[in-house]
Amino acid sequence: MNGSWAKQVETFQKALASLEQEFVERIRTLLVKLADLLGAPIVPVKAKPGRKRKVAAAAPAARPAARGRRGRKANGGQTLPELIVKVLKGSKRPLRTKEIMVALQKVGWQTSSADPQKIVYKTLYRIEKSGVVIKAEPGKFTAPK
Repeated sequence: MNGSWAKQVETFQKALASLEQEFVERIRTLLVKLADLLGAPIVPVKAKPGRKRKVAAAAPAARPAARGRRGRKANGGQTLPELIVKVLKGSKRPLRTKEIMVALQKVGWQTSSADPQKIVYKTLYRIEKSGVVIKAEPGKFTAPK
């Protein structure tokens, strides 16, 4: 009985070793294809002693595509920054974030966020840094002339 059990374990170990070699070859093939797609060589990452080596791709040549939801267009193809600029240009005075949010909702802007004012503020801050809008005074924004 013990002899047959040992034989089964040995057979199982050989099958596992064979599968391991097959998977290693498949991974190597996939890494070569990945390197071709990225246009960059695959370089091994140095592993700590006693651990198996990890393989990582070198930095890609171009920036990867943005995530799907970023820059969504609604309201006739306008993004949130475009709508904010439209609202600010239509205003005669600098507006606070809450006032901008209310005006955006009047023109049809919608969000599923629990805190839409936070989204408007973060977008205002980002586009203010890029010069699309101007901070007229603390807490108030306006469109450039």
